[in-house]
Amino acid sequence: MALTRSPSGGTRLYLISDDNATDSQRTLLLAFDWVPPPPPPPLPPKPVKKKPVRKR
Repeated sequence: MALTRSPSGGTRLYLISDDNATDSQRTLLLAFDWVPPPPPPPLPPKPVKKKPVRKR
């Protein structure tokens, strides 16, 4: 297993499996690119509660 930076700026994961010199198995090299999802949008500001006006 190996991790590197992909050309797109994400992370590339390499996995390799060995055939153990057996005809019934095969050697595979797999590469996966992962890009983290964008951050969520900011929450809207909370409304300001106005204090009630006291009448005299």
